[in-house]
Amino acid sequence: MDFWQTILISVLSGGTVAIINFFLVIKQKSREIERNQKIKAYSEFLDMARGFLNDPTLNFDESLNSQKNFIKKFYNEIWVSASSDVIKKINGFFETVSITHANENDQTKALNDLILAIRADLGLTTDNKLNGKYKIYTPNKEALNREKTE
Repeated sequence: MDFWQTILISVLSGGTVAIINFFLVIKQKSREIERNQKIKAYSEFLDMARGFLNDPTLNFDESLNSQKNFIKKFYNEIWVSASSDVIKKINGFFETVSITHANENDQTKALNDLILAIRADLGLTTDNKLNGKYKIYTPNKEALNREKTE
């Protein structure tokens, strides 16, 4: 091989590597944007789930509105981007909270299962350390009322 062939091969090799790296970076950025959008959508979705969980800080209208928004977000956004396991857990959550005799333990278990499926869909850990023992916390209603009057 002569000098010019070596240079031509080096330039073509370097250009090919640069182009491949460019497309890999674009693909990685695209995945990151998609994941961040999923995190935001799931966060809003889980916040709306409070309407089904007898949250004492929500009055009847707020609870009903939260439930409607939860269902709307499910059909308009979550359904098209969530994994099949998340969809299955959301359906299980709907079934549990729609049963009038479902107790808070059943509701919490259904929400725990949903959260674990969401974490798996986002590529987050769902190992035994977490055990799916998420608790549902709500603001202290008496403290909120005191804040309003002060």
